[in-house]
Amino acid sequence: ADGGYVHMTAAETVENYGKVTAAKDVALVAGDGNLTNTGVIDAGQDLTMTAKNGSIENTASLTSQNGGVSLAATNGTITNNSSVTAKKAADFTATGDISLLGTANTIQGSAISATVTKAGNINVEATLKATDGNISLTTINGNIKTDNAVTAAQNVTATTGNGNIEVQKPMIAQNGSIDLETKSGAVTVADKLTAAQNVTATTDNGDVNISGAVEGTNGNVNISTKAGNVVANSTVTAGQDAKL
Repeated sequence: ADGGYVHMTAAETVENYGKVTAAKDVALVAGDGNLTNTGVIDAGQDLTMTAKNGSIENTASLTSQNGGVSLAATNGTITNNSSVTAKKAADFTATGDISLLGTANTIQGSAISATVTKAGNINVEATLKATDGNISLTTINGNIKTDNAVTAAQNVTATTGNGNIEVQKPMIAQNGSIDLETKSGAVTVADKLTAAQNVTATTDNGDVNISGAVEGTNGNVNISTKAGNVVANSTVTAGQDAKL
């Protein structure tokens, strides 16, 4: 550690198999290759993993005591099968698939985002908890699926330009809204959607199937498609207007 920092930087691949602890920042950077981590990392400040031309695979817990956790694959995919704990935001950015695996894992930060910048799916098996802000799942071209509870202090959004959205476990926006939107694809919700404000589940071209209770406590509920069917087999509660 240099002044409390740990930096691992390589022109090609980075492989870390040991425990890393730092009072300040931890940064792992792979220049032209994959980044692989199987060692527990505990950073006092920010924890970053960057693969400039490759993919990231992490299977050990990542903790930032007073900062954020960021994984970025600028030309590749991200596969995370571990718990992630951040005082500030936990961010995942890739050009391809983002997989947040392990139903026993929890990803927690003040806010959480998973962003696919080109084409790829977002597959979430871990529990997501945003303690202060939003949870955002966004892909330009791909499917979005959550297989565990998603809870944000503010808003929850899942947006794709071309793909299906599937929610298998409860989704909660404690003080904000839930927004599930695809331009072309189906929206399927198998569990509760609960928001303090609005709940939106829409597609321009596809079916919307809701089998869990939907509640927009102080706002509106909008479940709609421009070209397809809407099937709601549950209770829908809106503090203001409900549109199906």
